[in-house]
Amino acid sequence: MTRTQPRPITTSREGVRRELSLFIEELCCELCRFEHVLGDKCAPESVRVEREVNVGSAHAFADIRVRPPGQPPYYVEVKYDYPADLLVRQLRRKYSLDTPAIQQAKKVVLVIDTRQYDNWPAVLERVRGALSPHLTLEVWDEKRLSALLAERFKVQVDGINEHNAQQMRDAIDRTRGFYAFGGASLEAYQNDTLQNTLLYHFDFWRLKQIREAMGCTSPREILPPGLYPGVVLIADLCSYSSYVRDTADE
Repeated sequence: MTRTQPRPITTSREGVRRELSLFIEELCCELCRFEHVLGDKCAPESVRVEREVNVGSAHAFADIRVRPPGQPPYYVEVKYDYPADLLVRQLRRKYSLDTPAIQQAKKVVLVIDTRQYDNWPAVLERVRGALSPHLTLEVWDEKRLSALLAERFKVQVDGINEHNAQQMRDAIDRTRGFYAFGGASLEAYQNDTLQNTLLYHFDFWRLKQIREAMGCTSPREILPPGLYPGVVLIADLCSYSSYVRDTADE
């Protein structure tokens, strides 16, 4: 899974909803991986989690595709604050055609707040009818999502919103850090600055592999202070492309 850079703080309501939706996508990526790591007892690196994946037709991209080892892939769609008609139209556009990618998949996981719909059972039937017969539908509503967060990351929330997003992010990072660096218990574990830095730059399973291969007893042994010859430094200037585009030639 590609790690994304922190995004600028957004203050508009539409921007907040968009940021929340992107955060829930990141959350679902981690939840799906941990579901297979802990549930199927497979190696984390063997679970392929990809975002914005074409499903075989023009301009149709799944939010997330998960490919567990030895199992058919499946898709995850995060759809918060979508009117019913738009929700059905979007899912039909992506998943109604029997493309090779759709035929290989087994299901679509729809992550949605069902409480926003006055007649969710009717909306659910329309959603099912929008999907290819090759696909089953699995719904992660607020109750299901909260249960997964409690089970996998030991965080208790009643729904996801912009106010508790940081709490959930901290809980995920704590679980990833505990897996990577070990400790007495998940409940007592806390990341320090160095551990957070390592988790930002490396996947948690890769850090565990490095720690075990090197016989490290502390995170500092993974990245000891010193001179590192031959290191390539890559810098990315935020919004540089739009800056160049919007700046006069002179």
